[in-house]
Amino acid sequence: NAATALGYHQSEHAVNALIEVLKNPEPFVRRSVVEALGNHSSEAAISALIRILNEDFDARTRTIAAKALGKTITDNVEHALIEALKDSVPYVRQSAVEALGNHKSEVAVSELIRMVKDPDVSVRMSAVQVLDNHQSKQATTALVDAMNDPYLFVRIYAAVALVKRTPLEAAGTTLIDALDYDYGLHMGSGIIDMIKNELPRPRDHRS
Repeated sequence: NAATALGYHQSEHAVNALIEVLKNPEPFVRRSVVEALGNHSSEAAISALIRILNEDFDARTRTIAAKALGKTITDNVEHALIEALKDSVPYVRQSAVEALGNHKSEVAVSELIRMVKDPDVSVRMSAVQVLDNHQSKQATTALVDAMNDPYLFVRIYAAVALVKRTPLEAAGTTLIDALDYDYGLHMGSGIIDMIKNELPRPRDHRS
């Protein structure tokens, strides 16, 4: 469509034309425009995407805006994504988490850690997966805590992330206990077996 075509034109005129179409009352039209604006890195395009993320009444449109903003690493984008973590719609928060994962500031990581406790399981899973890319002590602690999540796949994603980290002495006992518990609930889980085989056992200090 026209919005998609304009998305590939890196001109100020194309950006302005797309921004004008954002006034359209139909959500499906605005969604196409937001996707197209995601191909532009100009200040005007970024400002329009932030406004949509903050203000659009359609949750799907806000979700697409968050994904589009994930391509840009700036302070104003980071702030907008952090604000979107408060959105009432879970899949908007999930998209904001995934987009914020590209940001390495202490504030961004702190917010991602907070989302590991989100009431929605999809948001928690995304937060755990994103924290896999952050090697701070705080991120590791959050992943260890996620091993106690009531949802199996949150625990598995946390275990996969933790297995990649060295040293694992501090997390080892918690990981092994949690994986033993999950193995008891889900006998024959190839994923759990794979993780346990990769995990170094903590030293027995009694020997």
